[in-house]
Amino acid sequence: MGRKTADTCSSQTSAGIQSTRQKMDMYKVAIEKQERDRIEELQKLEELQRAPTIVAEELLQQNDDSTPTPRTYEDDELLEVIRGQTNLWLRRRRIRLNTDSFDVIDNLGAGSYGRVFRVTLHDRNIERAILDRGPEGESVSSNDGPPKEFALKVLPKNYYRYKNGAVQVMAEREALLKGTYSPMIVTLYAAFQDRNNLYMLSELVPAGSLRQLMQGHKDAFTSVDLARFCTAEILLGVDAVHQLGFTHRDVKPDNVVITEKGHLKLLDFGLCAEMDPPESGKLKERCGTPLYMSPEMIRGSYTHLCDLWAVGIMFFEMLYKDVPFRKSPDGLTCHDKIYAFPLYLSIPPKRATTNLNLSEDCREVLEGLLTWEKGRLTFEKLKSTALFQSIRWESQHLAHSPLLPLLRSAQPLMDASADASPPRVTPRTTRFNCNGSPLPRAKTHAIHDTDRDLRFPRFTLTPDRMPDPRKLAKV
Repeated sequence: MGRKTADTCSSQTSAGIQSTRQKMDMYKVAIEKQERDRIEELQKLEELQRAPTIVAEELLQQNDDSTPTPRTYEDDELLEVIRGQTNLWLRRRRIRLNTDSFDVIDNLGAGSYGRVFRVTLHDRNIERAILDRGPEGESVSSNDGPPKEFALKVLPKNYYRYKNGAVQVMAEREALLKGTYSPMIVTLYAAFQDRNNLYMLSELVPAGSLRQLMQGHKDAFTSVDLARFCTAEILLGVDAVHQLGFTHRDVKPDNVVITEKGHLKLLDFGLCAEMDPPESGKLKERCGTPLYMSPEMIRGSYTHLCDLWAVGIMFFEMLYKDVPFRKSPDGLTCHDKIYAFPLYLSIPPKRATTNLNLSEDCREVLEGLLTWEKGRLTFEKLKSTALFQSIRWESQHLAHSPLLPLLRSAQPLMDASADASPPRVTPRTTRFNCNGSPLPRAKTHAIHDTDRDLRFPRFTLTPDRMPDPRKLAKV
């Protein structure tokens, strides 16, 4: 008996040592990758900073040759662009944002990991430097008119202290940073941190979420033309995320917002994961919203194609005013039904709330998206289906939107996931406690509630590190 006990203890000890070594190896790999990424980022930043100087030196060298070429109007115009780009970078370099830089106007919503607030900047010069990203270098902001409003996402560090919290929040920051110049993804302007919280300053899309519009105009979305328009733009956003090397993992109407011009953008990358290697790596973590989870995610091994399943659920929901899988009175959960979806999926649904006669084109897309992962239609295959033949994918974000008539009667912006009784916010609120809730300026002594200062290296992102690639391409 004593020998068996000793053997058991020995095997448990060996297993524990092996597990510790595996964790140390994984940690070492993560640290090395982080260091490589940091070096690469610094090299890219140095190249971007030197770009105007290099071009200027080459231009001056051409004019100092023994057989000088006369200066042309194009040369003067190029030098003017270089000077403007350099001055813009210098202005951005001086910007150091913190919570004292903002006035909080109101609360837009709250989720499991943080809150989102509508804010304005005190300093109009900082506002102009952040927004100065026009395609020709012109300022898109001025001191005339009301201040520009932004969305400030507050993420309490306490929520990211354990497991892969730091990896997750950095994935969200990286996805937004890389997607900043995509017309189908919300724009990230800056990121910073203090002792209690992480902050991401991004574009405020004032027309609200697709969920709000669907709830207010259910009958309108049964129009195939309207559902096709929305689905096409969501597909473009999802494909943009995939092209950047990420899987969103929480595609749903609440995370799709509508611009003033009636086009759709993806937001809330809090659950996104980097695909390594791109488009082929398997993910294991089950996360997201149950009604939009794919069967392979529920089974515990999935790829980026889980996002396309969610798009199929949304397309179904637009056409039939409800999702295809819900908890039933017999005790079956939506997960149970999705796990064995061929037994429960009906197109059209057995209890349809609309008399829509589904065309074969719509059925082809629905069946191509709501199927097993191996047979699911990819974005490239979806573009060639009959339903989307009329979509001009390259210029879709510039097309006339059929959502505009609905937006004129929509409610003011308030996220559908907002608390029923959001925290009281005044225009002079600028500090946040360790739970992400706002505090008046007078209570700044209460903000340091964590037991230690948790630092997130490489999270802070100042505007000078986000030069506009369209301007550099022009230079």
